[in-house]
Amino acid sequence: KMIIGMCGYDKVIENKLNGICERVFVKHDMDYQIKSFDEVLRLYDLEYNIMVLDIYRLGMNGIKLKEQHQLNMTDTLIIFIANTDELMGEAFDRNVIGFVNKDDLENDLEICLHEAVRILKEKVIICGHDSENIIYMTCEGSDCVIKVKGTDKKCSLRCSLKKMEEMLRGTSLVKVHKSFIVNLKYVDSIDDGVITIGDEKIPVSVRKRKDVENKYRLYCDKNNINKST
Repeated sequence: KMIIGMCGYDKVIENKLNGICERVFVKHDMDYQIKSFDEVLRLYDLEYNIMVLDIYRLGMNGIKLKEQHQLNMTDTLIIFIANTDELMGEAFDRNVIGFVNKDDLENDLEICLHEAVRILKEKVIICGHDSENIIYMTCEGSDCVIKVKGTDKKCSLRCSLKKMEEMLRGTSLVKVHKSFIVNLKYVDSIDDGVITIGDEKIPVSVRKRKDVENKYRLYCDKNNINKST
């Protein structure tokens, strides 16, 4: 399900936004949910695929929210809506895909949302992170704990590794053990049933060893990587 966060809007604009989202996501035959908030601080600890923020109303709070998501290495896509270009310089970064003027809301926001869907369809987003940036996943009780590139902070969500494996088909993340899914992109070596990623050692189950080693060789060959198994 696509999760869209909205913050800083009055009811008139919010109704327009809801209508635009409905047109876009129905056209793409995608399930979605909109979560609207009055206070930007309520958005910090939640995960979204897309955030649509009123930069004029939120001001520097909107910029700080964008910076916080960048700091947390999330891949949430951000669209800013404004009356002026005053904060455009501070607003743009790799996560920001659009800066829409309220006068052109109906047309330009729809264009931005279609672009967001195109980007997201090419990715598998887990906990706000592009799967390409996920190093590995492990299970702790009924939670899936995720290690992400570029940060020591781990995120978790209530989901089984079996379900994760289904979601990640076609990516470079492979289930190597009943308790681990590993991204082949970050594997340094596989030796005697143990995967090395930096200073970490991850076990490969006996019955999966041959399959995992074959997948790793194919991955290395495809990407012209010279590593050992």
